[in-house]
Amino acid sequence: MDTFPQYSEVKIVALSKPADAYDSWGVNRRAPAIGDIGTIVEILRSEAGAVTYVVECVNPDGTSEWLDDFTESELTAYKTWRPRRAQMRSIVILGIVSVHLALVAGASVLPDAIQPALAATVYLPLWPLAALGLPVFGPAESGGWPGPSPLGWVAFALLWAAVWAMLLATIDRLRK
Repeated sequence: MDTFPQYSEVKIVALSKPADAYDSWGVNRRAPAIGDIGTIVEILRSEAGAVTYVVECVNPDGTSEWLDDFTESELTAYKTWRPRRAQMRSIVILGIVSVHLALVAGASVLPDAIQPALAATVYLPLWPLAALGLPVFGPAESGGWPGPSPLGWVAFALLWAAVWAMLLATIDRLRK
């Protein structure tokens, strides 16, 4: 595993060759200097296993100040970008709940055997809330089943997000 992941920000702490020798890509406006901050844009590996980090220093206006190759000994971590476990879990939960909502919204085009199961995922969590007096159902048209109110849809999304969060947390613990 590489010391620095791609897209990490690094600080130049040493130069292993003269400053004017740092222009292997031919795009530098100036030579890199100790203390400069750059982003690892690529990680190169030789057949022998040596790792070279391609680092770019960008100006506030978005133009490149310099781009060059560095060894691990010339760099130190400045900011490392890695999605946090909680962020990834939130993204996965949002995705699952979105797919669930899409399936419920498009239930009429799904096979008849699946429709009652999807309806149950909406109504079963909302009935206890309705029993508590929360207005989670809208008016029933012509004596039919009432659809969820806006509060009902919010409750549906939050309840299922909690269910999926618990399931993902359990899976995560079992994987450790």
